[in-house]
Amino acid sequence: MPILEKTTRFAAIALAILFIGLSLFGIFGAWFVDRRATDVVLKVFGLIETGVGVVNAGVARVGDLIATSRTEVRQASETITAAGEQAQANSPCSMR
Repeated sequence: MPILEKTTRFAAIALAILFIGLSLFGIFGAWFVDRRATDVVLKVFGLIETGVGVVNAGVARVGDLIATSRTEVRQASETITAAGEQAQANSPCSMR
């Protein structure tokens, strides 16, 4: 009977050591994976931030071009309206 108790005790201690070792390995593994995942996410967010900056600059440029185009169209419309009233007088050939 004492051999069975010693064997059972040894198996219980070995199992406890195995679980403690696995727990420590799991803690280190989780820390390592968390650190790597954080690095990857920060790089991706940096890339996204750069892309957003480029798109924002493009949208601002398009907004400026649209404002300029609207101003030019309004000026052309005013010129056409003013010249339209005197179209006969401004004609290159006289229609008399």
